[in-house]
Amino acid sequence: MRITNWKEALKNYNLAYEIKKKELYPNHRKIGRALNCIGNYYKVIEDYVQAMKFYEDALQCQNDPCAQAIIQLNICIIHPMNKNYDKHYCHATFELSKRILLNGVHIRIQSIKLLADLYNKQGKKQKAIDFCYEELSLYEKEPSENEISMANILMIIGELYEDSNDQKIQVLDKALSLLKKNMHIQYATTAKCCFMIAEYYHKQNISKKAFDHALRALEIRRKIYPDNHSILIETQNLIDAIKSLK
Repeated sequence: MRITNWKEALKNYNLAYEIKKKELYPNHRKIGRALNCIGNYYKVIEDYVQAMKFYEDALQCQNDPCAQAIIQLNICIIHPMNKNYDKHYCHATFELSKRILLNGVHIRIQSIKLLADLYNKQGKKQKAIDFCYEELSLYEKEPSENEISMANILMIIGELYEDSNDQKIQVLDKALSLLKKNMHIQYATTAKCCFMIAEYYHKQNISKKAFDHALRALEIRRKIYPDNHSILIETQNLIDAIKSLK
């Protein structure tokens, strides 16, 4: 999903899937790969019901062990995204992600977020923050190779900090500086970081910085999400709220 226009990506994924269906037997591993890709698209735009459908279909194919593990991880991730937090799923996802680091860096980061969210939901916010900093320290050993992972973990930490804590904007600014160097493969994450910073400044009544970051988030997200998607509406609503305070 390392492109700017995911609407176009869905067309390409569906086209590839239709071609493979005509050429291969129904449970061929390449069919599984195509189904997993379509599931990834729906996960990105937060249509988790559709994503789960494609992941479950992909799981029935003759996948190699690595592909099977990735599909299983995607299914594990969908459960908490549906707000159906389950300790078993969160820990299973985190442990499984350790085994496929070469192919599952993104899933590894998602599993870190799942555990952090679980701790926070259990009323253990400081444990969640400490856990994230422990994971961050592992990636900081080779910072030039792990900028994307570091940025994502910093954003998770930023979500955990209260708006009154100055460390919130510090970690978000650091995350954004890392993402700007890798924006060609992190469009959605960069937009989310801009949005989080805009929300922070809006709550602090710093309208100029809030507006600039919110507008940048909207510019990026318009290239990614379908028209009238809830994320686009949310971003526009923030911009309107900021304008009303000027």
